[in-house]
Amino acid sequence: MTLRTILVGLAVAAVSACGGPPAPGSSGEYLENAVWRLASIDDIRLDASDDDGPWLRATSVDGRVQGSTGCNSFTGPYRAGGTEVAFGPLATTRRACADPSSAEIERRMLELLQSADGYRVGSGRLEVMVEGRIRMLFTASR
Repeated sequence: MTLRTILVGLAVAAVSACGGPPAPGSSGEYLENAVWRLASIDDIRLDASDDDGPWLRATSVDGRVQGSTGCNSFTGPYRAGGTEVAFGPLATTRRACADPSSAEIERRMLELLQSADGYRVGSGRLEVMVEGRIRMLFTASR
């Protein structure tokens, strides 16, 4: 085996390792660097195709999450590893919601994000869990 063959092999191995392993159960999908639109929160279904509806995006470069509750924008730190996740503390803008149902979605979304302790990603879905129970379902934006 030549030195060149060894170096090429090491380079290929290093490049292959850079992507990191997929999150458990993710089928190669990741929490980070995707826009996730809220499809349901507890027992409330939402129109995830609504561009003005709630969404979030976590960026792996700076460990921050940003998004919208549908009324206000939010941002803050997050940590994810394995199947565990933690968001917050989150800072938000303070505009009034147009109606009481939007205000309730906002209240629940911010509360659940900041108490989230688990997640699963797969098949274009992000499930956010609190104490082992799926509380929010997001779909990947198209």
